[in-house]
Amino acid sequence: MFLKHNIVDKLISSNNSFKSRYIDLMKYELLKNLYHNGEHFSNPNIVKNKFHNIIYDSVIYLIIKFFQFTIKSRKKYKILSSAASTWNNEIKKAGYNSRRPPWNLNKDLRIDTNYEIFLLCRKIDHCFKYKSFNYLVSDKFILLLDEFYNKYKNFCRNKQYRCLVVSEYNSFFSKVALSIFRDLSKPSIFLHHGGVPTFYEKNIQNRCDYFVMWGKKQINSYSKMGYNKNKFYVSGHPSYTEIPKKLKFGLNNILVINKSLLGVHPMEKFPNEDKGNAIIYLYSLQNVLKKMGVENVKLKVHPSENFNWYKKYIDSNFFQRAGDNINKCLDKADLVIGPASTTIIDSLFNGVNYVIYEPKIKNKSILGWDITPPIDGKDPRIPVAFNEDELINILKNKLKIEISILNEFVKQPLDLTFFDKIIK
Repeated sequence: MFLKHNIVDKLISSNNSFKSRYIDLMKYELLKNLYHNGEHFSNPNIVKNKFHNIIYDSVIYLIIKFFQFTIKSRKKYKILSSAASTWNNEIKKAGYNSRRPPWNLNKDLRIDTNYEIFLLCRKIDHCFKYKSFNYLVSDKFILLLDEFYNKYKNFCRNKQYRCLVVSEYNSFFSKVALSIFRDLSKPSIFLHHGGVPTFYEKNIQNRCDYFVMWGKKQINSYSKMGYNKNKFYVSGHPSYTEIPKKLKFGLNNILVINKSLLGVHPMEKFPNEDKGNAIIYLYSLQNVLKKMGVENVKLKVHPSENFNWYKKYIDSNFFQRAGDNINKCLDKADLVIGPASTTIIDSLFNGVNYVIYEPKIKNKSILGWDITPPIDGKDPRIPVAFNEDELINILKNKLKIEISILNEFVKQPLDLTFFDKIIK
């Protein structure tokens, strides 16, 4: 029997190289179609065959074009960037003319596109959201993707962009842009949106020319995991510019971050996560905190997840729903407890200690992932509890993360001079 890791990998390995190429480009969307469903998610993938409103798309395009007339830039080079507005504003301050691709709609409306490409992009995105798996792998849809690829490649060539900046490298549109810029011999940069890496796969580094991290701590972790250190630059972060002098550590107002499940993962190979273990994680936390005399906590689930699903399985008197805004949650907290997460950085910069709890099963995380740097327990400045006894020890002795380590996680001050080295 011919078996692969999943059905998408099997389709990619077919003898039809033309079709295989586009299936590989949309692998993330196909896996999302397969796995990102069910009540557990806040916005599950549901095949609806919903009507595609071209008139609505046309109105959006007219608004974009109208706004283009108000944009006047004398910056030296044009960059195509799908980074968050906070980052794009800093890129503009650094002297570059930052424009967004047509799939990256944002309230700043700095979109570079023409009508034909915009409508193609919107149509493809609509299909990803509402069409069946069979339709997405059909010859008809593959030809639509090919039409978009070729037209957008010509568009990028004519626009003479000097560089591509992406905030992720998994989606179809990001993969298309990365492939086009490689064909055009233009550099690409992955601007990492997270502060604490937890997943590694060496082959992924081939998708981008350069990787930008907030601090040297992350780069050292990638290097330990076999990545090419020469492909990395350190930037700092525009929002994290002032390191607090001390950290709160109390048990009266605890914010718990859940061990979130992924509908589909950006890595090429990934374990089958057990939903039940995400609940066991919370049971374990409650068991420890009850022993410490804690009566209730606030629970913040990942934005992609549905709190009401968790509520069916947990003690809702103990785990009370936190608000949606993470910064407001941190303002009210005396302590944060959760797994390895970028929320560690958020919490520390808000002056609140973060207790890392990563219970292990057969030397893996509770969801089946490898325990990796920088949150692997090997740095004594970052206490990590791998079982309930270690968690009790951290809580009883108020073992804090050393605040000085923030200088290694987030470079101070923000530095984007690497753009001048990359764009020549």
